[in-house]
Order: sequence, then C-alpha cells, then structure tokens
Amino acid sequence: NSNLRFIGSKAFNKCSLKKIKIPPNVILIQHSAFNDCNDLKEVEFSKESELVSIENKVFCNCSLEQITIPPKVVELQPYCFYGMRNLNNIIIESKNNPFYCYYNNLFILKKSHYKNKYFDVLFFARRNIENAIIPSFIKHISSGAFYSCSQLKTIEFLNDSKLESFGKEAFNCSSLKNINIPSHVIIINDYSFYGSSLESIIIPSQIKRIGENAFNSCKRLNKIEFAEKSNLESIGQSAFYDTSIEHIIIPASVNQIDYYSFKNCTKLKTIEFQEESNLKAFDNSVFYNTSIKK
Repeated sequence: NSNLRFIGSKAFNKCSLKKIKIPPNVILIQHSAFNDCNDLKEVEFSKESELVSIENKVFCNCSLEQITIPPKVVELQPYCFYGMRNLNNIIIESKNNPFYCYYNNLFILKKSHYKNKYFDVLFFARRNIENAIIPSFIKHISSGAFYSCSQLKTIEFLNDSKLESFGKEAFNCSSLKNINIPSHVIIINDYSFYGSSLESIIIPSQIKRIGENAFNSCKRLNKIEFAEKSNLESIGQSAFYDTSIEHIIIPASVNQIDYYSFKNCTKLKTIEFQEESNLKAFDNSVFYNTSIKK
C-alpha cells in the first residue's frame, strides 16, 4: 500500500541489497538510484506497476542477470542499463508497447519517434551476445548499446543497411576485433570503441570526423587504413591514444588533428601526410611518447 512515487537519485547507492520489490505507485526511478549495489541480483516490479521512466545508470554495477520492463514504461534513458555486465535476459511485459520491443531475444529496440512504423534504434544488446547481425532497418545504435559485451566476436551489417550513426561508447570495452562501417555513417562518435579489442579497422571514405577518444586504449589495434578518396576532416582529441599502430597515412582532406590524438602510441614509427594536405599545423602533443624520429 505504499504511496511512494519516486525513487530518488542515489537513493540506495552502494547498499548491500540482494533483492528489492518496487512499489506499484512508483512512476520514476532517478539517476543512479541503485548505483554500485554489487550484490543486487533481483528487482521485482508489480503487475500493476505505474512506472513510466528509468533514468541513466540506475542499476550500474549491479549483478542483475534479468530485468522485466513494466508495460507503462515510455522512457528508458540511453545509459539506463550502463554497467550491467551480466544482463542477459530482458522481458518487456507488453507485446504492444509502442516505444520498445525485445527483438530476437538479443536486442532492445526502440522507435526514434513514437509515430514511426519501425523500431529503428538498437538500444541495448544482451551482454553475453557473441554474433550480432544488425537488422537492415536500424538507423541508429544507441550510446553504450554494446558496452562491455565481453563475448562479442562479430558484428554484421546487411548490404541494405540503413544505419546512419552510432552513439558515444556504443562498442566501448567490448571484445569486438573488427568491424565494417556501413556506407551511410559519416561520423565515428566519441568513445565509440574505447578500450575494445579491435585489431584493425578501415575508415570508409565517407567518414568526416573521428570523435575524441574514439579508439583510445584499443591496445590490440595495430592497423588503421583510410579508404581511397577519404573525406575525413578531423581527428579528435586522444582518438588513437595508447594503441599499437606502427604506421599511418593521414588523408589529404584532414585539416585538424587535436591534442594527444596519437599520444602513447609507443610502436608508432612512421607517419605520412598525403600530397596537397589541408593540414596546416598541429600541436606537439599529438605524437607525444611515440617512436617517431624527428
């Protein structure tokens, strides 16, 4: 008979809870409400739950393996399942939920607009996924969608893929070794592959910007190639920080390389700039602590 309507930000932060039942009248669980509740393994929602929104990092670093999304939920914030490394089973109670669905027992999908016919956003991937085939109708992969997917081996995009973008930290700290970026994607977002297991990557010609920290700490990344007729304009701060690359050719189209972009690439020995380069200057920190000889 609880009249509780909100569970506040960090309300149970670092508690030793193992199980909790959310009262039916709760409509909102705020940011980091159960953050660092490492022993929390079970969250139960009432069948009459009025919950409509789960904010970012609510269950971050909890031990939940399963969660049920009540039928009235209309908002899952982009990082609501962030840090849930064991979350492998998701139930969306209403099969007619106009905002979210669980697809092929692998992905939570959402609509970019509630009037859309298709669920065009890949919101979350179960954390034990090994091989991911991205449906062709997906236009966006959400921030953190594959975060810490430690068993991820392959990601396949179909030939008719409509993917246009992926969010920050989309593949952060995953075990992904390589990826072919679809032709409609023009930006590699900040932290997209940070700390992942990538070994090599080809940057397609249509990519215009590589965001900050995009490949930072990809310690196995030893080969980066830019496709012919590259349209790349900028390489963000710390984009390739602490990778294992040995050689790189910077496309002529690049006009900006930000601070620390190749810092701590200790194996990097040679760098080439294509003829008629648009690059006028860059800071000394860009190649700090590399093996490039002046």
